[in-house]
Amino acid sequence: DMEMPKVDGIEAIAIMKRKRPKMKIYAISGGGVLQKESYLELADIVGADEILVKPFSLRKIARLVKNS
Repeated sequence: DMEMPKVDGIEAIAIMKRKRPKMKIYAISGGGVLQKESYLELADIVGADEILVKPFSLRKIARLVKNS
């Protein structure tokens, strides 16, 4: 989520990857844009393992979780 009390989603991904580098992180967005870069581009830059754009199929998310 981009709107959280203490950090935004991009910062949260970066923190989680620093603390637990092997943890899988899936970024999900409706495609919002922050200045020139989309949130999903930023999520990829900071270490998200998979990028999902809404709407996505239940089958796709189930496959990702199963293969984690």
